[in-house]
Amino acid sequence: MKKILVKELYTGNRHESNKVIVFSDKIEAILNPQDAASLDAKELPEARIMTPGFIDIHIHGGGGADTMDGTPEALDKITEVLPRSGCTSFLATTMTQKVEVIERALENVKTYRAGQREQIKALAENPESTKFRAGAEILGVHLEGPFISPKKCGAQDPQFILKPNRETTRFLEPFMDLVKLITVAPEEDDDYSMIRAWSQAGIVCSMGHTNCTFEEANGAFMAGLSHVTHCFNAMTPLHHREPGAVGAALTLPLTTEMIVDGEHLHPQVVRLICNVKKPWERVLVTDAMRAAGLGNCESELGGQKVIVKDGRATLEGGVLAGSVLDLNTALKNTMLFTGLPLIEIIEMLTVNPARILGVNERKGEIKAGFDADLVILNEHLAVERSFVHGQMAYSLD
Repeated sequence: MKKILVKELYTGNRHESNKVIVFSDKIEAILNPQDAASLDAKELPEARIMTPGFIDIHIHGGGGADTMDGTPEALDKITEVLPRSGCTSFLATTMTQKVEVIERALENVKTYRAGQREQIKALAENPESTKFRAGAEILGVHLEGPFISPKKCGAQDPQFILKPNRETTRFLEPFMDLVKLITVAPEEDDDYSMIRAWSQAGIVCSMGHTNCTFEEANGAFMAGLSHVTHCFNAMTPLHHREPGAVGAALTLPLTTEMIVDGEHLHPQVVRLICNVKKPWERVLVTDAMRAAGLGNCESELGGQKVIVKDGRATLEGGVLAGSVLDLNTALKNTMLFTGLPLIEIIEMLTVNPARILGVNERKGEIKAGFDADLVILNEHLAVERSFVHGQMAYSLD
């Protein structure tokens, strides 16, 4: 067991001061210092600020690797780099491509995730196990495309877009326990039949890359749609006589993603979303692509050339191509743009995404019995250390 004295503890939805966190692969206890003094546990350096591990439900890649590469080496790289910014678990996100390319990526994630689960099981049985590779845990897949609108495809290749129906979605059948979230254009789903089927199967259906009207969005909501992919981006805008997808995102009880990099959303729009949406309906995501963390460079997204300059990733024609954002920067930007208290922003990175994915019985909070996914921040809110299942995954030292 290990123990850490924490000056400022954010459990996910609660703030406490001067607490000792005792953990193995799970959180064992939260104690007052005097109660932990004689505890037989390895004492780790004091933490200025501790939060639960961040969860990114929309990320394609980073460090030069992408989920669509379809190789274990790519997932090795992604899982390695994410804890540097406090992300301890995530949805490996695909994009619009040939079905066989998507299938290969899904099969790769399925195999890799099974391997991670075996390592986690071994760690639970033996806390000294050397088999565990301390990288961000893959919780499943976010399927972003190919069931989107050709009119709002953004940086996704329109030649591979499919209209969702029983035939075009058949390739997903072997992966129904892996796919946790699907981005879909409601107007492309006749009678919302696939949204209804997916939501009944326990998959989160998300409105995104859509040219839908408010009425079509509302119809999808009634059929089971519950989430919004990167609000405002690649969707019908708000108009006073046709509220569109944005109007639906803001007024219906849908959980809503924000890419807070200063490029995808103006700071005042971030403030607007946070003012309108309930605290439990907001979630921060990166939508990061392979060039994240590489600085200015030329990269690739779905077979298309991407140019990254000064923190902005675009196709050659200027269309935004995902982001090079990380969740630690999203936290700091959101605080700067909105002035919200830190505890509310932490909820957008921890409690809320865990609840959306239905893993809130073990992730998203620092609570006895929960996975020991922990992030330590300094006084400037920069990540100093990250733990995944109680194992050090990143240290600034």
